Formats: sequence, C-alpha cells, structure tokens
Amino acid sequence: FTPGDGIDIIVDGARGLPDNTGASKIVVRAIADRRTVGEEHSAFADIESSCFNPRYDLRSELRASSFDPTTTILFRIDALDEDAPMSIATKHEDSMEHSVEHSKQSKKQQPK
Repeated sequence: FTPGDGIDIIVDGARGLPDNTGASKIVVRAIADRRTVGEEHSAFADIESSCFNPRYDLRSELRASSFDPTTTILFRIDALDEDAPMSIATKHEDSMEHSVEHSKQSKKQQPK
C-alpha cells in the first residue's frame, strides 16, 4: 500500500447458511495488533432475500495513512435460530495477509 490508500470492503450477500437460519446480520471489522482498526460496520439482510442466501449490500471503507500488514478482516454473520429462541454466529474470518503480499509482489514486478 502507498500512503493514503484505503480498503473498500463490499459484502453483497452470503450463500449456504444453515437450514435453521432465520433473520441475519453481517458484522465486519478489521483487527491489527489486538486492536480494532477503524469502525465496526454491520448490515441486516434484505427482508425480501432468502434466509439461506441473504443479501446485505454492505460497503465499508477503511482509510488510514498506513496499514499494519498483519491486519485481519473479520466477517461475522449473526442469525436467529429458527429452532431455538437465541442468536447464533454462523461464519467468520478472513485474512488480508495474502492480498498485502500480492500487492507487494505486484509493485516489485512493475517497471519503474
């Protein structure tokens, strides 16, 4: 990354949630060195979408002068369990490490 670059996180939806999933919400946040980077963002599923393949249409922007290369993006889906009166977390976690490394390699390969 170069100074002033940012990260855009776009979540259109989810696929293949468990059969007992009811209404759901996605929560996205970035963590580096045991601290949250920027703000936590969340969105409820579109009421007209399927419970098993919900649409969230979430856009989150992280802006900073620099980012720690160990930054991890966490995706958590909170859902109501249709069979029990409690919420459950169904899926989460992805890492930016690969995209940061790819970005560094791409810059090395570019002519100067």
